[in-house]
Amino acid sequence: MDRRTANILVAVGTLAALLYAVGGMPVNKILAYVRAVLDGAKRAGKVYNLPSWLFITAGGHESAMGLSKLALLHNNFFGFTADSPSDPWNVAGKPRVNMPTHEWVSKPAQGDVVVSQSTKMVEGKPVITYYVARPRWFRKYATPYDSFLDYGRLLTTAPRYAPAVVAARKGDIAETWKALGSSGYATDPGYGTKLAGVYRSVAQYIS
Repeated sequence: MDRRTANILVAVGTLAALLYAVGGMPVNKILAYVRAVLDGAKRAGKVYNLPSWLFITAGGHESAMGLSKLALLHNNFFGFTADSPSDPWNVAGKPRVNMPTHEWVSKPAQGDVVVSQSTKMVEGKPVITYYVARPRWFRKYATPYDSFLDYGRLLTTAPRYAPAVVAARKGDIAETWKALGSSGYATDPGYGTKLAGVYRSVAQYIS
């Protein structure tokens, strides 16, 4: 990919992410995303005995319907990181890329830039979480399908995702999003609710 094409993709991805964040993603973009990843999602689903809607929904949310910089330039649809030197990905010498990310954290780390904060009451006491900008290393994939395979491997091998896997295999869509929301996969406290919203956007195009 030449530099000009890469710059165009980055610009498009940034705009798409902004539209997605405010709930304004055009229908044609959603449809294009589903069509582009449906085959890969089905194939990965067969490998791990998981429904394609799980891959498509989670990937759509994480990648702004396939138009994030990570997805466009590096086929990373799920935001998988590669920070630790002991990460098997890094030990194997597989490719990675450094990009900024935004996360909800209980305490900002050195180098974080606090964008906003949220306060909620827990057992009568205020608990503050911070939305920060943070540079991270991310995995690079050769194809979108490789990204889906990695997602399926994670869900089916890490114990904390077992409730979501069980729910997905039963076809209990609402419970799947609830379980993923409380699994710790994402730092966003509203992650499960957002997955449910994305599913409503893509469900009609999945066949």
